[in-house]
Amino acid sequence: MISFTYQLTGSGWALATIANERSEMKVPASYLCDALRDFVDAVQSLFVTDSAQCTWEQEPGLVIWEFRRDGPNVTVKVYWEVGPSGRKFRGR
Repeated sequence: MISFTYQLTGSGWALATIANERSEMKVPASYLCDALRDFVDAVQSLFVTDSAQCTWEQEPGLVIWEFRRDGPNVTVKVYWEVGPSGRKFRGR
């Protein structure tokens, strides 16, 4: 099972945590985009499609969230396009 939390941490900043039984990743969200709305819209779209994606702009870089649905199961992949290397989360 995947868990997701989203906390406002300061003026224009938030911190999301995504975790499963094996790993956890903290993902900052900046004021540059409407991160929570984009995330919710992507997840909600999985009711009618098999895949969705949203991006969170960072300073610097971009966080990419990819969602894939296979029946009742959803796989989530999170990674940085630019910025800290080696930071990835993949869970089911």
